[in-house]
This record gives sequence, structure tokens and C-alpha cells, in this order.
Amino acid sequence: MWVPVTQPFDLDLTLKSGQVFRWRFDQGWWSGFIGTELFFLRQMDGGLEVITDSLNNTDITLYLEWFFRFDDDLATVYNDLSSDILVADACKAYEGMRLLRQDPWECLIGFISSTASNIPRIARVQERLASELGRPVLMNGMRRNAFPDPTTLSMVGEPVLRELGLGYRARYVGLVSTKIASGEFILSELEQLDYVSGRKKLLTLPGVGVKVADCVQLFAFGKLESFPIDRWVRRALEQWYFGGRKTSDQVLSDWAQGVFSPWAGYAQQYLFFRSRDVKLIDDNPAYT
Repeated sequence: MWVPVTQPFDLDLTLKSGQVFRWRFDQGWWSGFIGTELFFLRQMDGGLEVITDSLNNTDITLYLEWFFRFDDDLATVYNDLSSDILVADACKAYEGMRLLRQDPWECLIGFISSTASNIPRIARVQERLASELGRPVLMNGMRRNAFPDPTTLSMVGEPVLRELGLGYRARYVGLVSTKIASGEFILSELEQLDYVSGRKKLLTLPGVGVKVADCVQLFAFGKLESFPIDRWVRRALEQWYFGGRKTSDQVLSDWAQGVFSPWAGYAQQYLFFRSRDVKLIDDNPAYT
């Protein structure tokens, strides 16, 4: 199926930007899950070539619009952020990198797994959880596995989760899975909460700190005022805006939310990506 895309969009940048961990590129196609549906995507001039099994054309379009946030007008985002030279430069360098709307459950476990880790390792662990415990899907000559549901992860036990690569995070994943599987914590309710209330509720979960809560708020529930602070973003803000001074994460987050409103989440993603692109930073005197 062919799906036209009229918004600025770069599929490669978006799926490699550190928001998601289980999209894989092979022989010109990206494969990954949107919710429980497996998609194969390839960007061509003017849109996306799409392979998926169980959806009609209308539903395919709706899934893609939801996942890639095609309802966000990136031209407006870029224009509103253009007064900040550093963010504007990052938007120009990575034009078409979009924020995503993800399945909240997989997003939550992915970012719990991200604590004191890096993107390649998180991706390996997430894929191992799916390969060992998730439902297999065969399509386009490839087998991919859906991410295991809360009940499955709650039942396998901490030793198995440790063996699958979660390390000390296995305990938190097990506890969170149990709370969600039992109905003690209803993840979908966060959709209706404002940013502050949703963050507060997420922070009650074992293993969920401020950074994880803010990532889930931004990448799963679309709270664009969320501005997650990790080591890359902290380093960027302290160097580029705070004169190299050590500054608390809360002060940095509050400052960014004020400066970049209403698109703080977009500013964060572009600054995060730019801060990891050492060559482009070194070539640009605006960042020194």
C-alpha cells in the first residue's frame, strides 16, 4: 500500500532518534510494531510504502497518522522554536524527525530498562524479551515477535528477566508488570490526566524516576510540555545555555518548559539528538 505524506518527515531519523528501540532496518525496509500490528515501511518520494497483514487501507492510514503524529504541523513547530538559534539549527539539520506516539506499555518497560544503559543495549534487551516471551508474527519472509504483555512478564519471574538481560532492572520490571496485570495500576488512565498529574502517578511505580516518567509522558501520552533530562540533554543545556554551570535536573526542566512552550518535547528531542552528534557540533561555532 502507498500512503502519501505531506508533512516534513524523515523515516530514518525518526526511528533512529532514541524514542523507540525495536524498529529494525533490513534490505531497504524498516520493520516494527505499532501497537500489536507488525508493519514494514519504506520511505519514497512523497510518502510511505507499507506492508502489513490484518488492516484495511483506512486503518493503515490511521495507524501511521497516530504513530508518527502527522497531526502535528512541523512547519509551525519549527517556526515557533526558531527564535532559539541552537534549536532552530538542530531543526534544520534534522528536518523531518518527528516525535512518536507509542504503545504506553512497551514504552514504559523500554525506559525502565534504559536506566544506566545505552540505546544499543536497551534495543537488544527489548528484542530478547519479545523473542523469548512475545507472540510470533510471520510476514514478508521475516519473523518478528510482539512485545510480551504485562501478565506474561509478571509470571516469568525475576531470575528469567535477569537472564534476558535486564540485570537489576528485572525486579522493577517484574513489580510494575504485576501491578499493571492485576489492575492495581491502570496505565491507560494516564491518557486523561494532565502532565503534572500523570507524572506524579507514574512516579509511584517501582523503578520509575523523573526521567523515565517524563519519557513516558512525552513518547507514549503526547504531553508535549514534558522535557526529559538525561545525561546528553543535561550536558547540552549546561554547556549551551548555563555557561557550563552544574544545574539540577528540575531547574533545567522548569527552564526549558518555560522557554520552549508549547513545544518543549520537540525541543528536547532535537537537542538530545544534536548533543549526540559530535561531528556536527564541532563543525558549528554556535555550539561552543
